[in-house]
Amino acid sequence: MSAERRNRLTPDERRTQLLILGVSFLADHPLGDLTIDELARRAGISRALVFHYFESKQGMHRAIVTTARDSLIQATEPRLDLPPRERIDDTLLRFAAFVREHRGTFSSLVRGVASGDPTVRGVVDEARELTPRIFATRSPSSGCPLRVL
Repeated sequence: MSAERRNRLTPDERRTQLLILGVSFLADHPLGDLTIDELARRAGISRALVFHYFESKQGMHRAIVTTARDSLIQATEPRLDLPPRERIDDTLLRFAAFVREHRGTFSSLVRGVASGDPTVRGVVDEARELTPRIFATRSPSSGCPLRVL
């Protein structure tokens, strides 16, 4: 009798796995379609274990949207080693590349504002508010805010 051996994940590894699966789900589906059952099925775990990590469907959605938002912010972090004008150009190019590479997820997040959960809407709105602030990063040499011309 051949039994498939499962690897036991640490709590951090399991949570990371669930977040990765959740964010990848957004590439092809709206956030509202992601249920506890669907995430459990994709991870090959019990529904109760998903609840253990997120406590509710809303908690799961918030964690997934926050992870996706943080990925965007990290991918578009201004490079302070560049002169101001080049920094803006570089940041815009990386932002556009991120959106192009993660088109489905980005669209799902933008539509996520329609989510019935105000906290999920808040996370998406934070990303919208943070994006322009990226370009207000202070120049390391002058200490002055950058101006977009």
